[in-house]
Amino acid sequence: MNDPITIVALILAAIAAVAALFAAARSGRSAPPDPTSTLQAQRVEDQLQSVVERLARIDAAQQGIDRLREPMDELLSVFQNKQARGQYGEARLEEIVRDALPTDLYSFQETLSNGKIADCIVGRGAASNRVCVDSKFPLEAYQKLVAGDPTAAVQFRTALKAHIDAIGSKYVIPGETSRL
Repeated sequence: MNDPITIVALILAAIAAVAALFAAARSGRSAPPDPTSTLQAQRVEDQLQSVVERLARIDAAQQGIDRLREPMDELLSVFQNKQARGQYGEARLEEIVRDALPTDLYSFQETLSNGKIADCIVGRGAASNRVCVDSKFPLEAYQKLVAGDPTAAVQFRTALKAHIDAIGSKYVIPGETSRL
């Protein structure tokens, strides 16, 4: 009952009911109705009908927005949780690679000789042709940069370099993977 659209609709319905009662009371009189009053009553009724129709469209649109809110909230929660965001990134990486490359040119979640697991390895044959791809990214530092934080450029550069160095130490293995 706290829905503003419902409250407005009830108020308009009450106004329409009062107008109908007024018209009924006037029609019970012995004097003929005034043409001006009848015309005004018809205009009020038409305007009320128009408002009710608009409210119905607004209500339908609000219901559509409410239906979209739940999936958007779920997606937002994915991006706020690092582990869920990582899983989402891996799933998207797999989808992109599967759509772009033949199956013999990639592998997912492959364990390397150092025990590290690469999200994706692209290439085949010689080690120099095998490139490890990591789906993660320093998102928080990037968001600060986009938001215009004055110190964010340095922080993002530092975070990105640290991420690149970590990828290099985990996935660049001489004789097994490419230096790139």
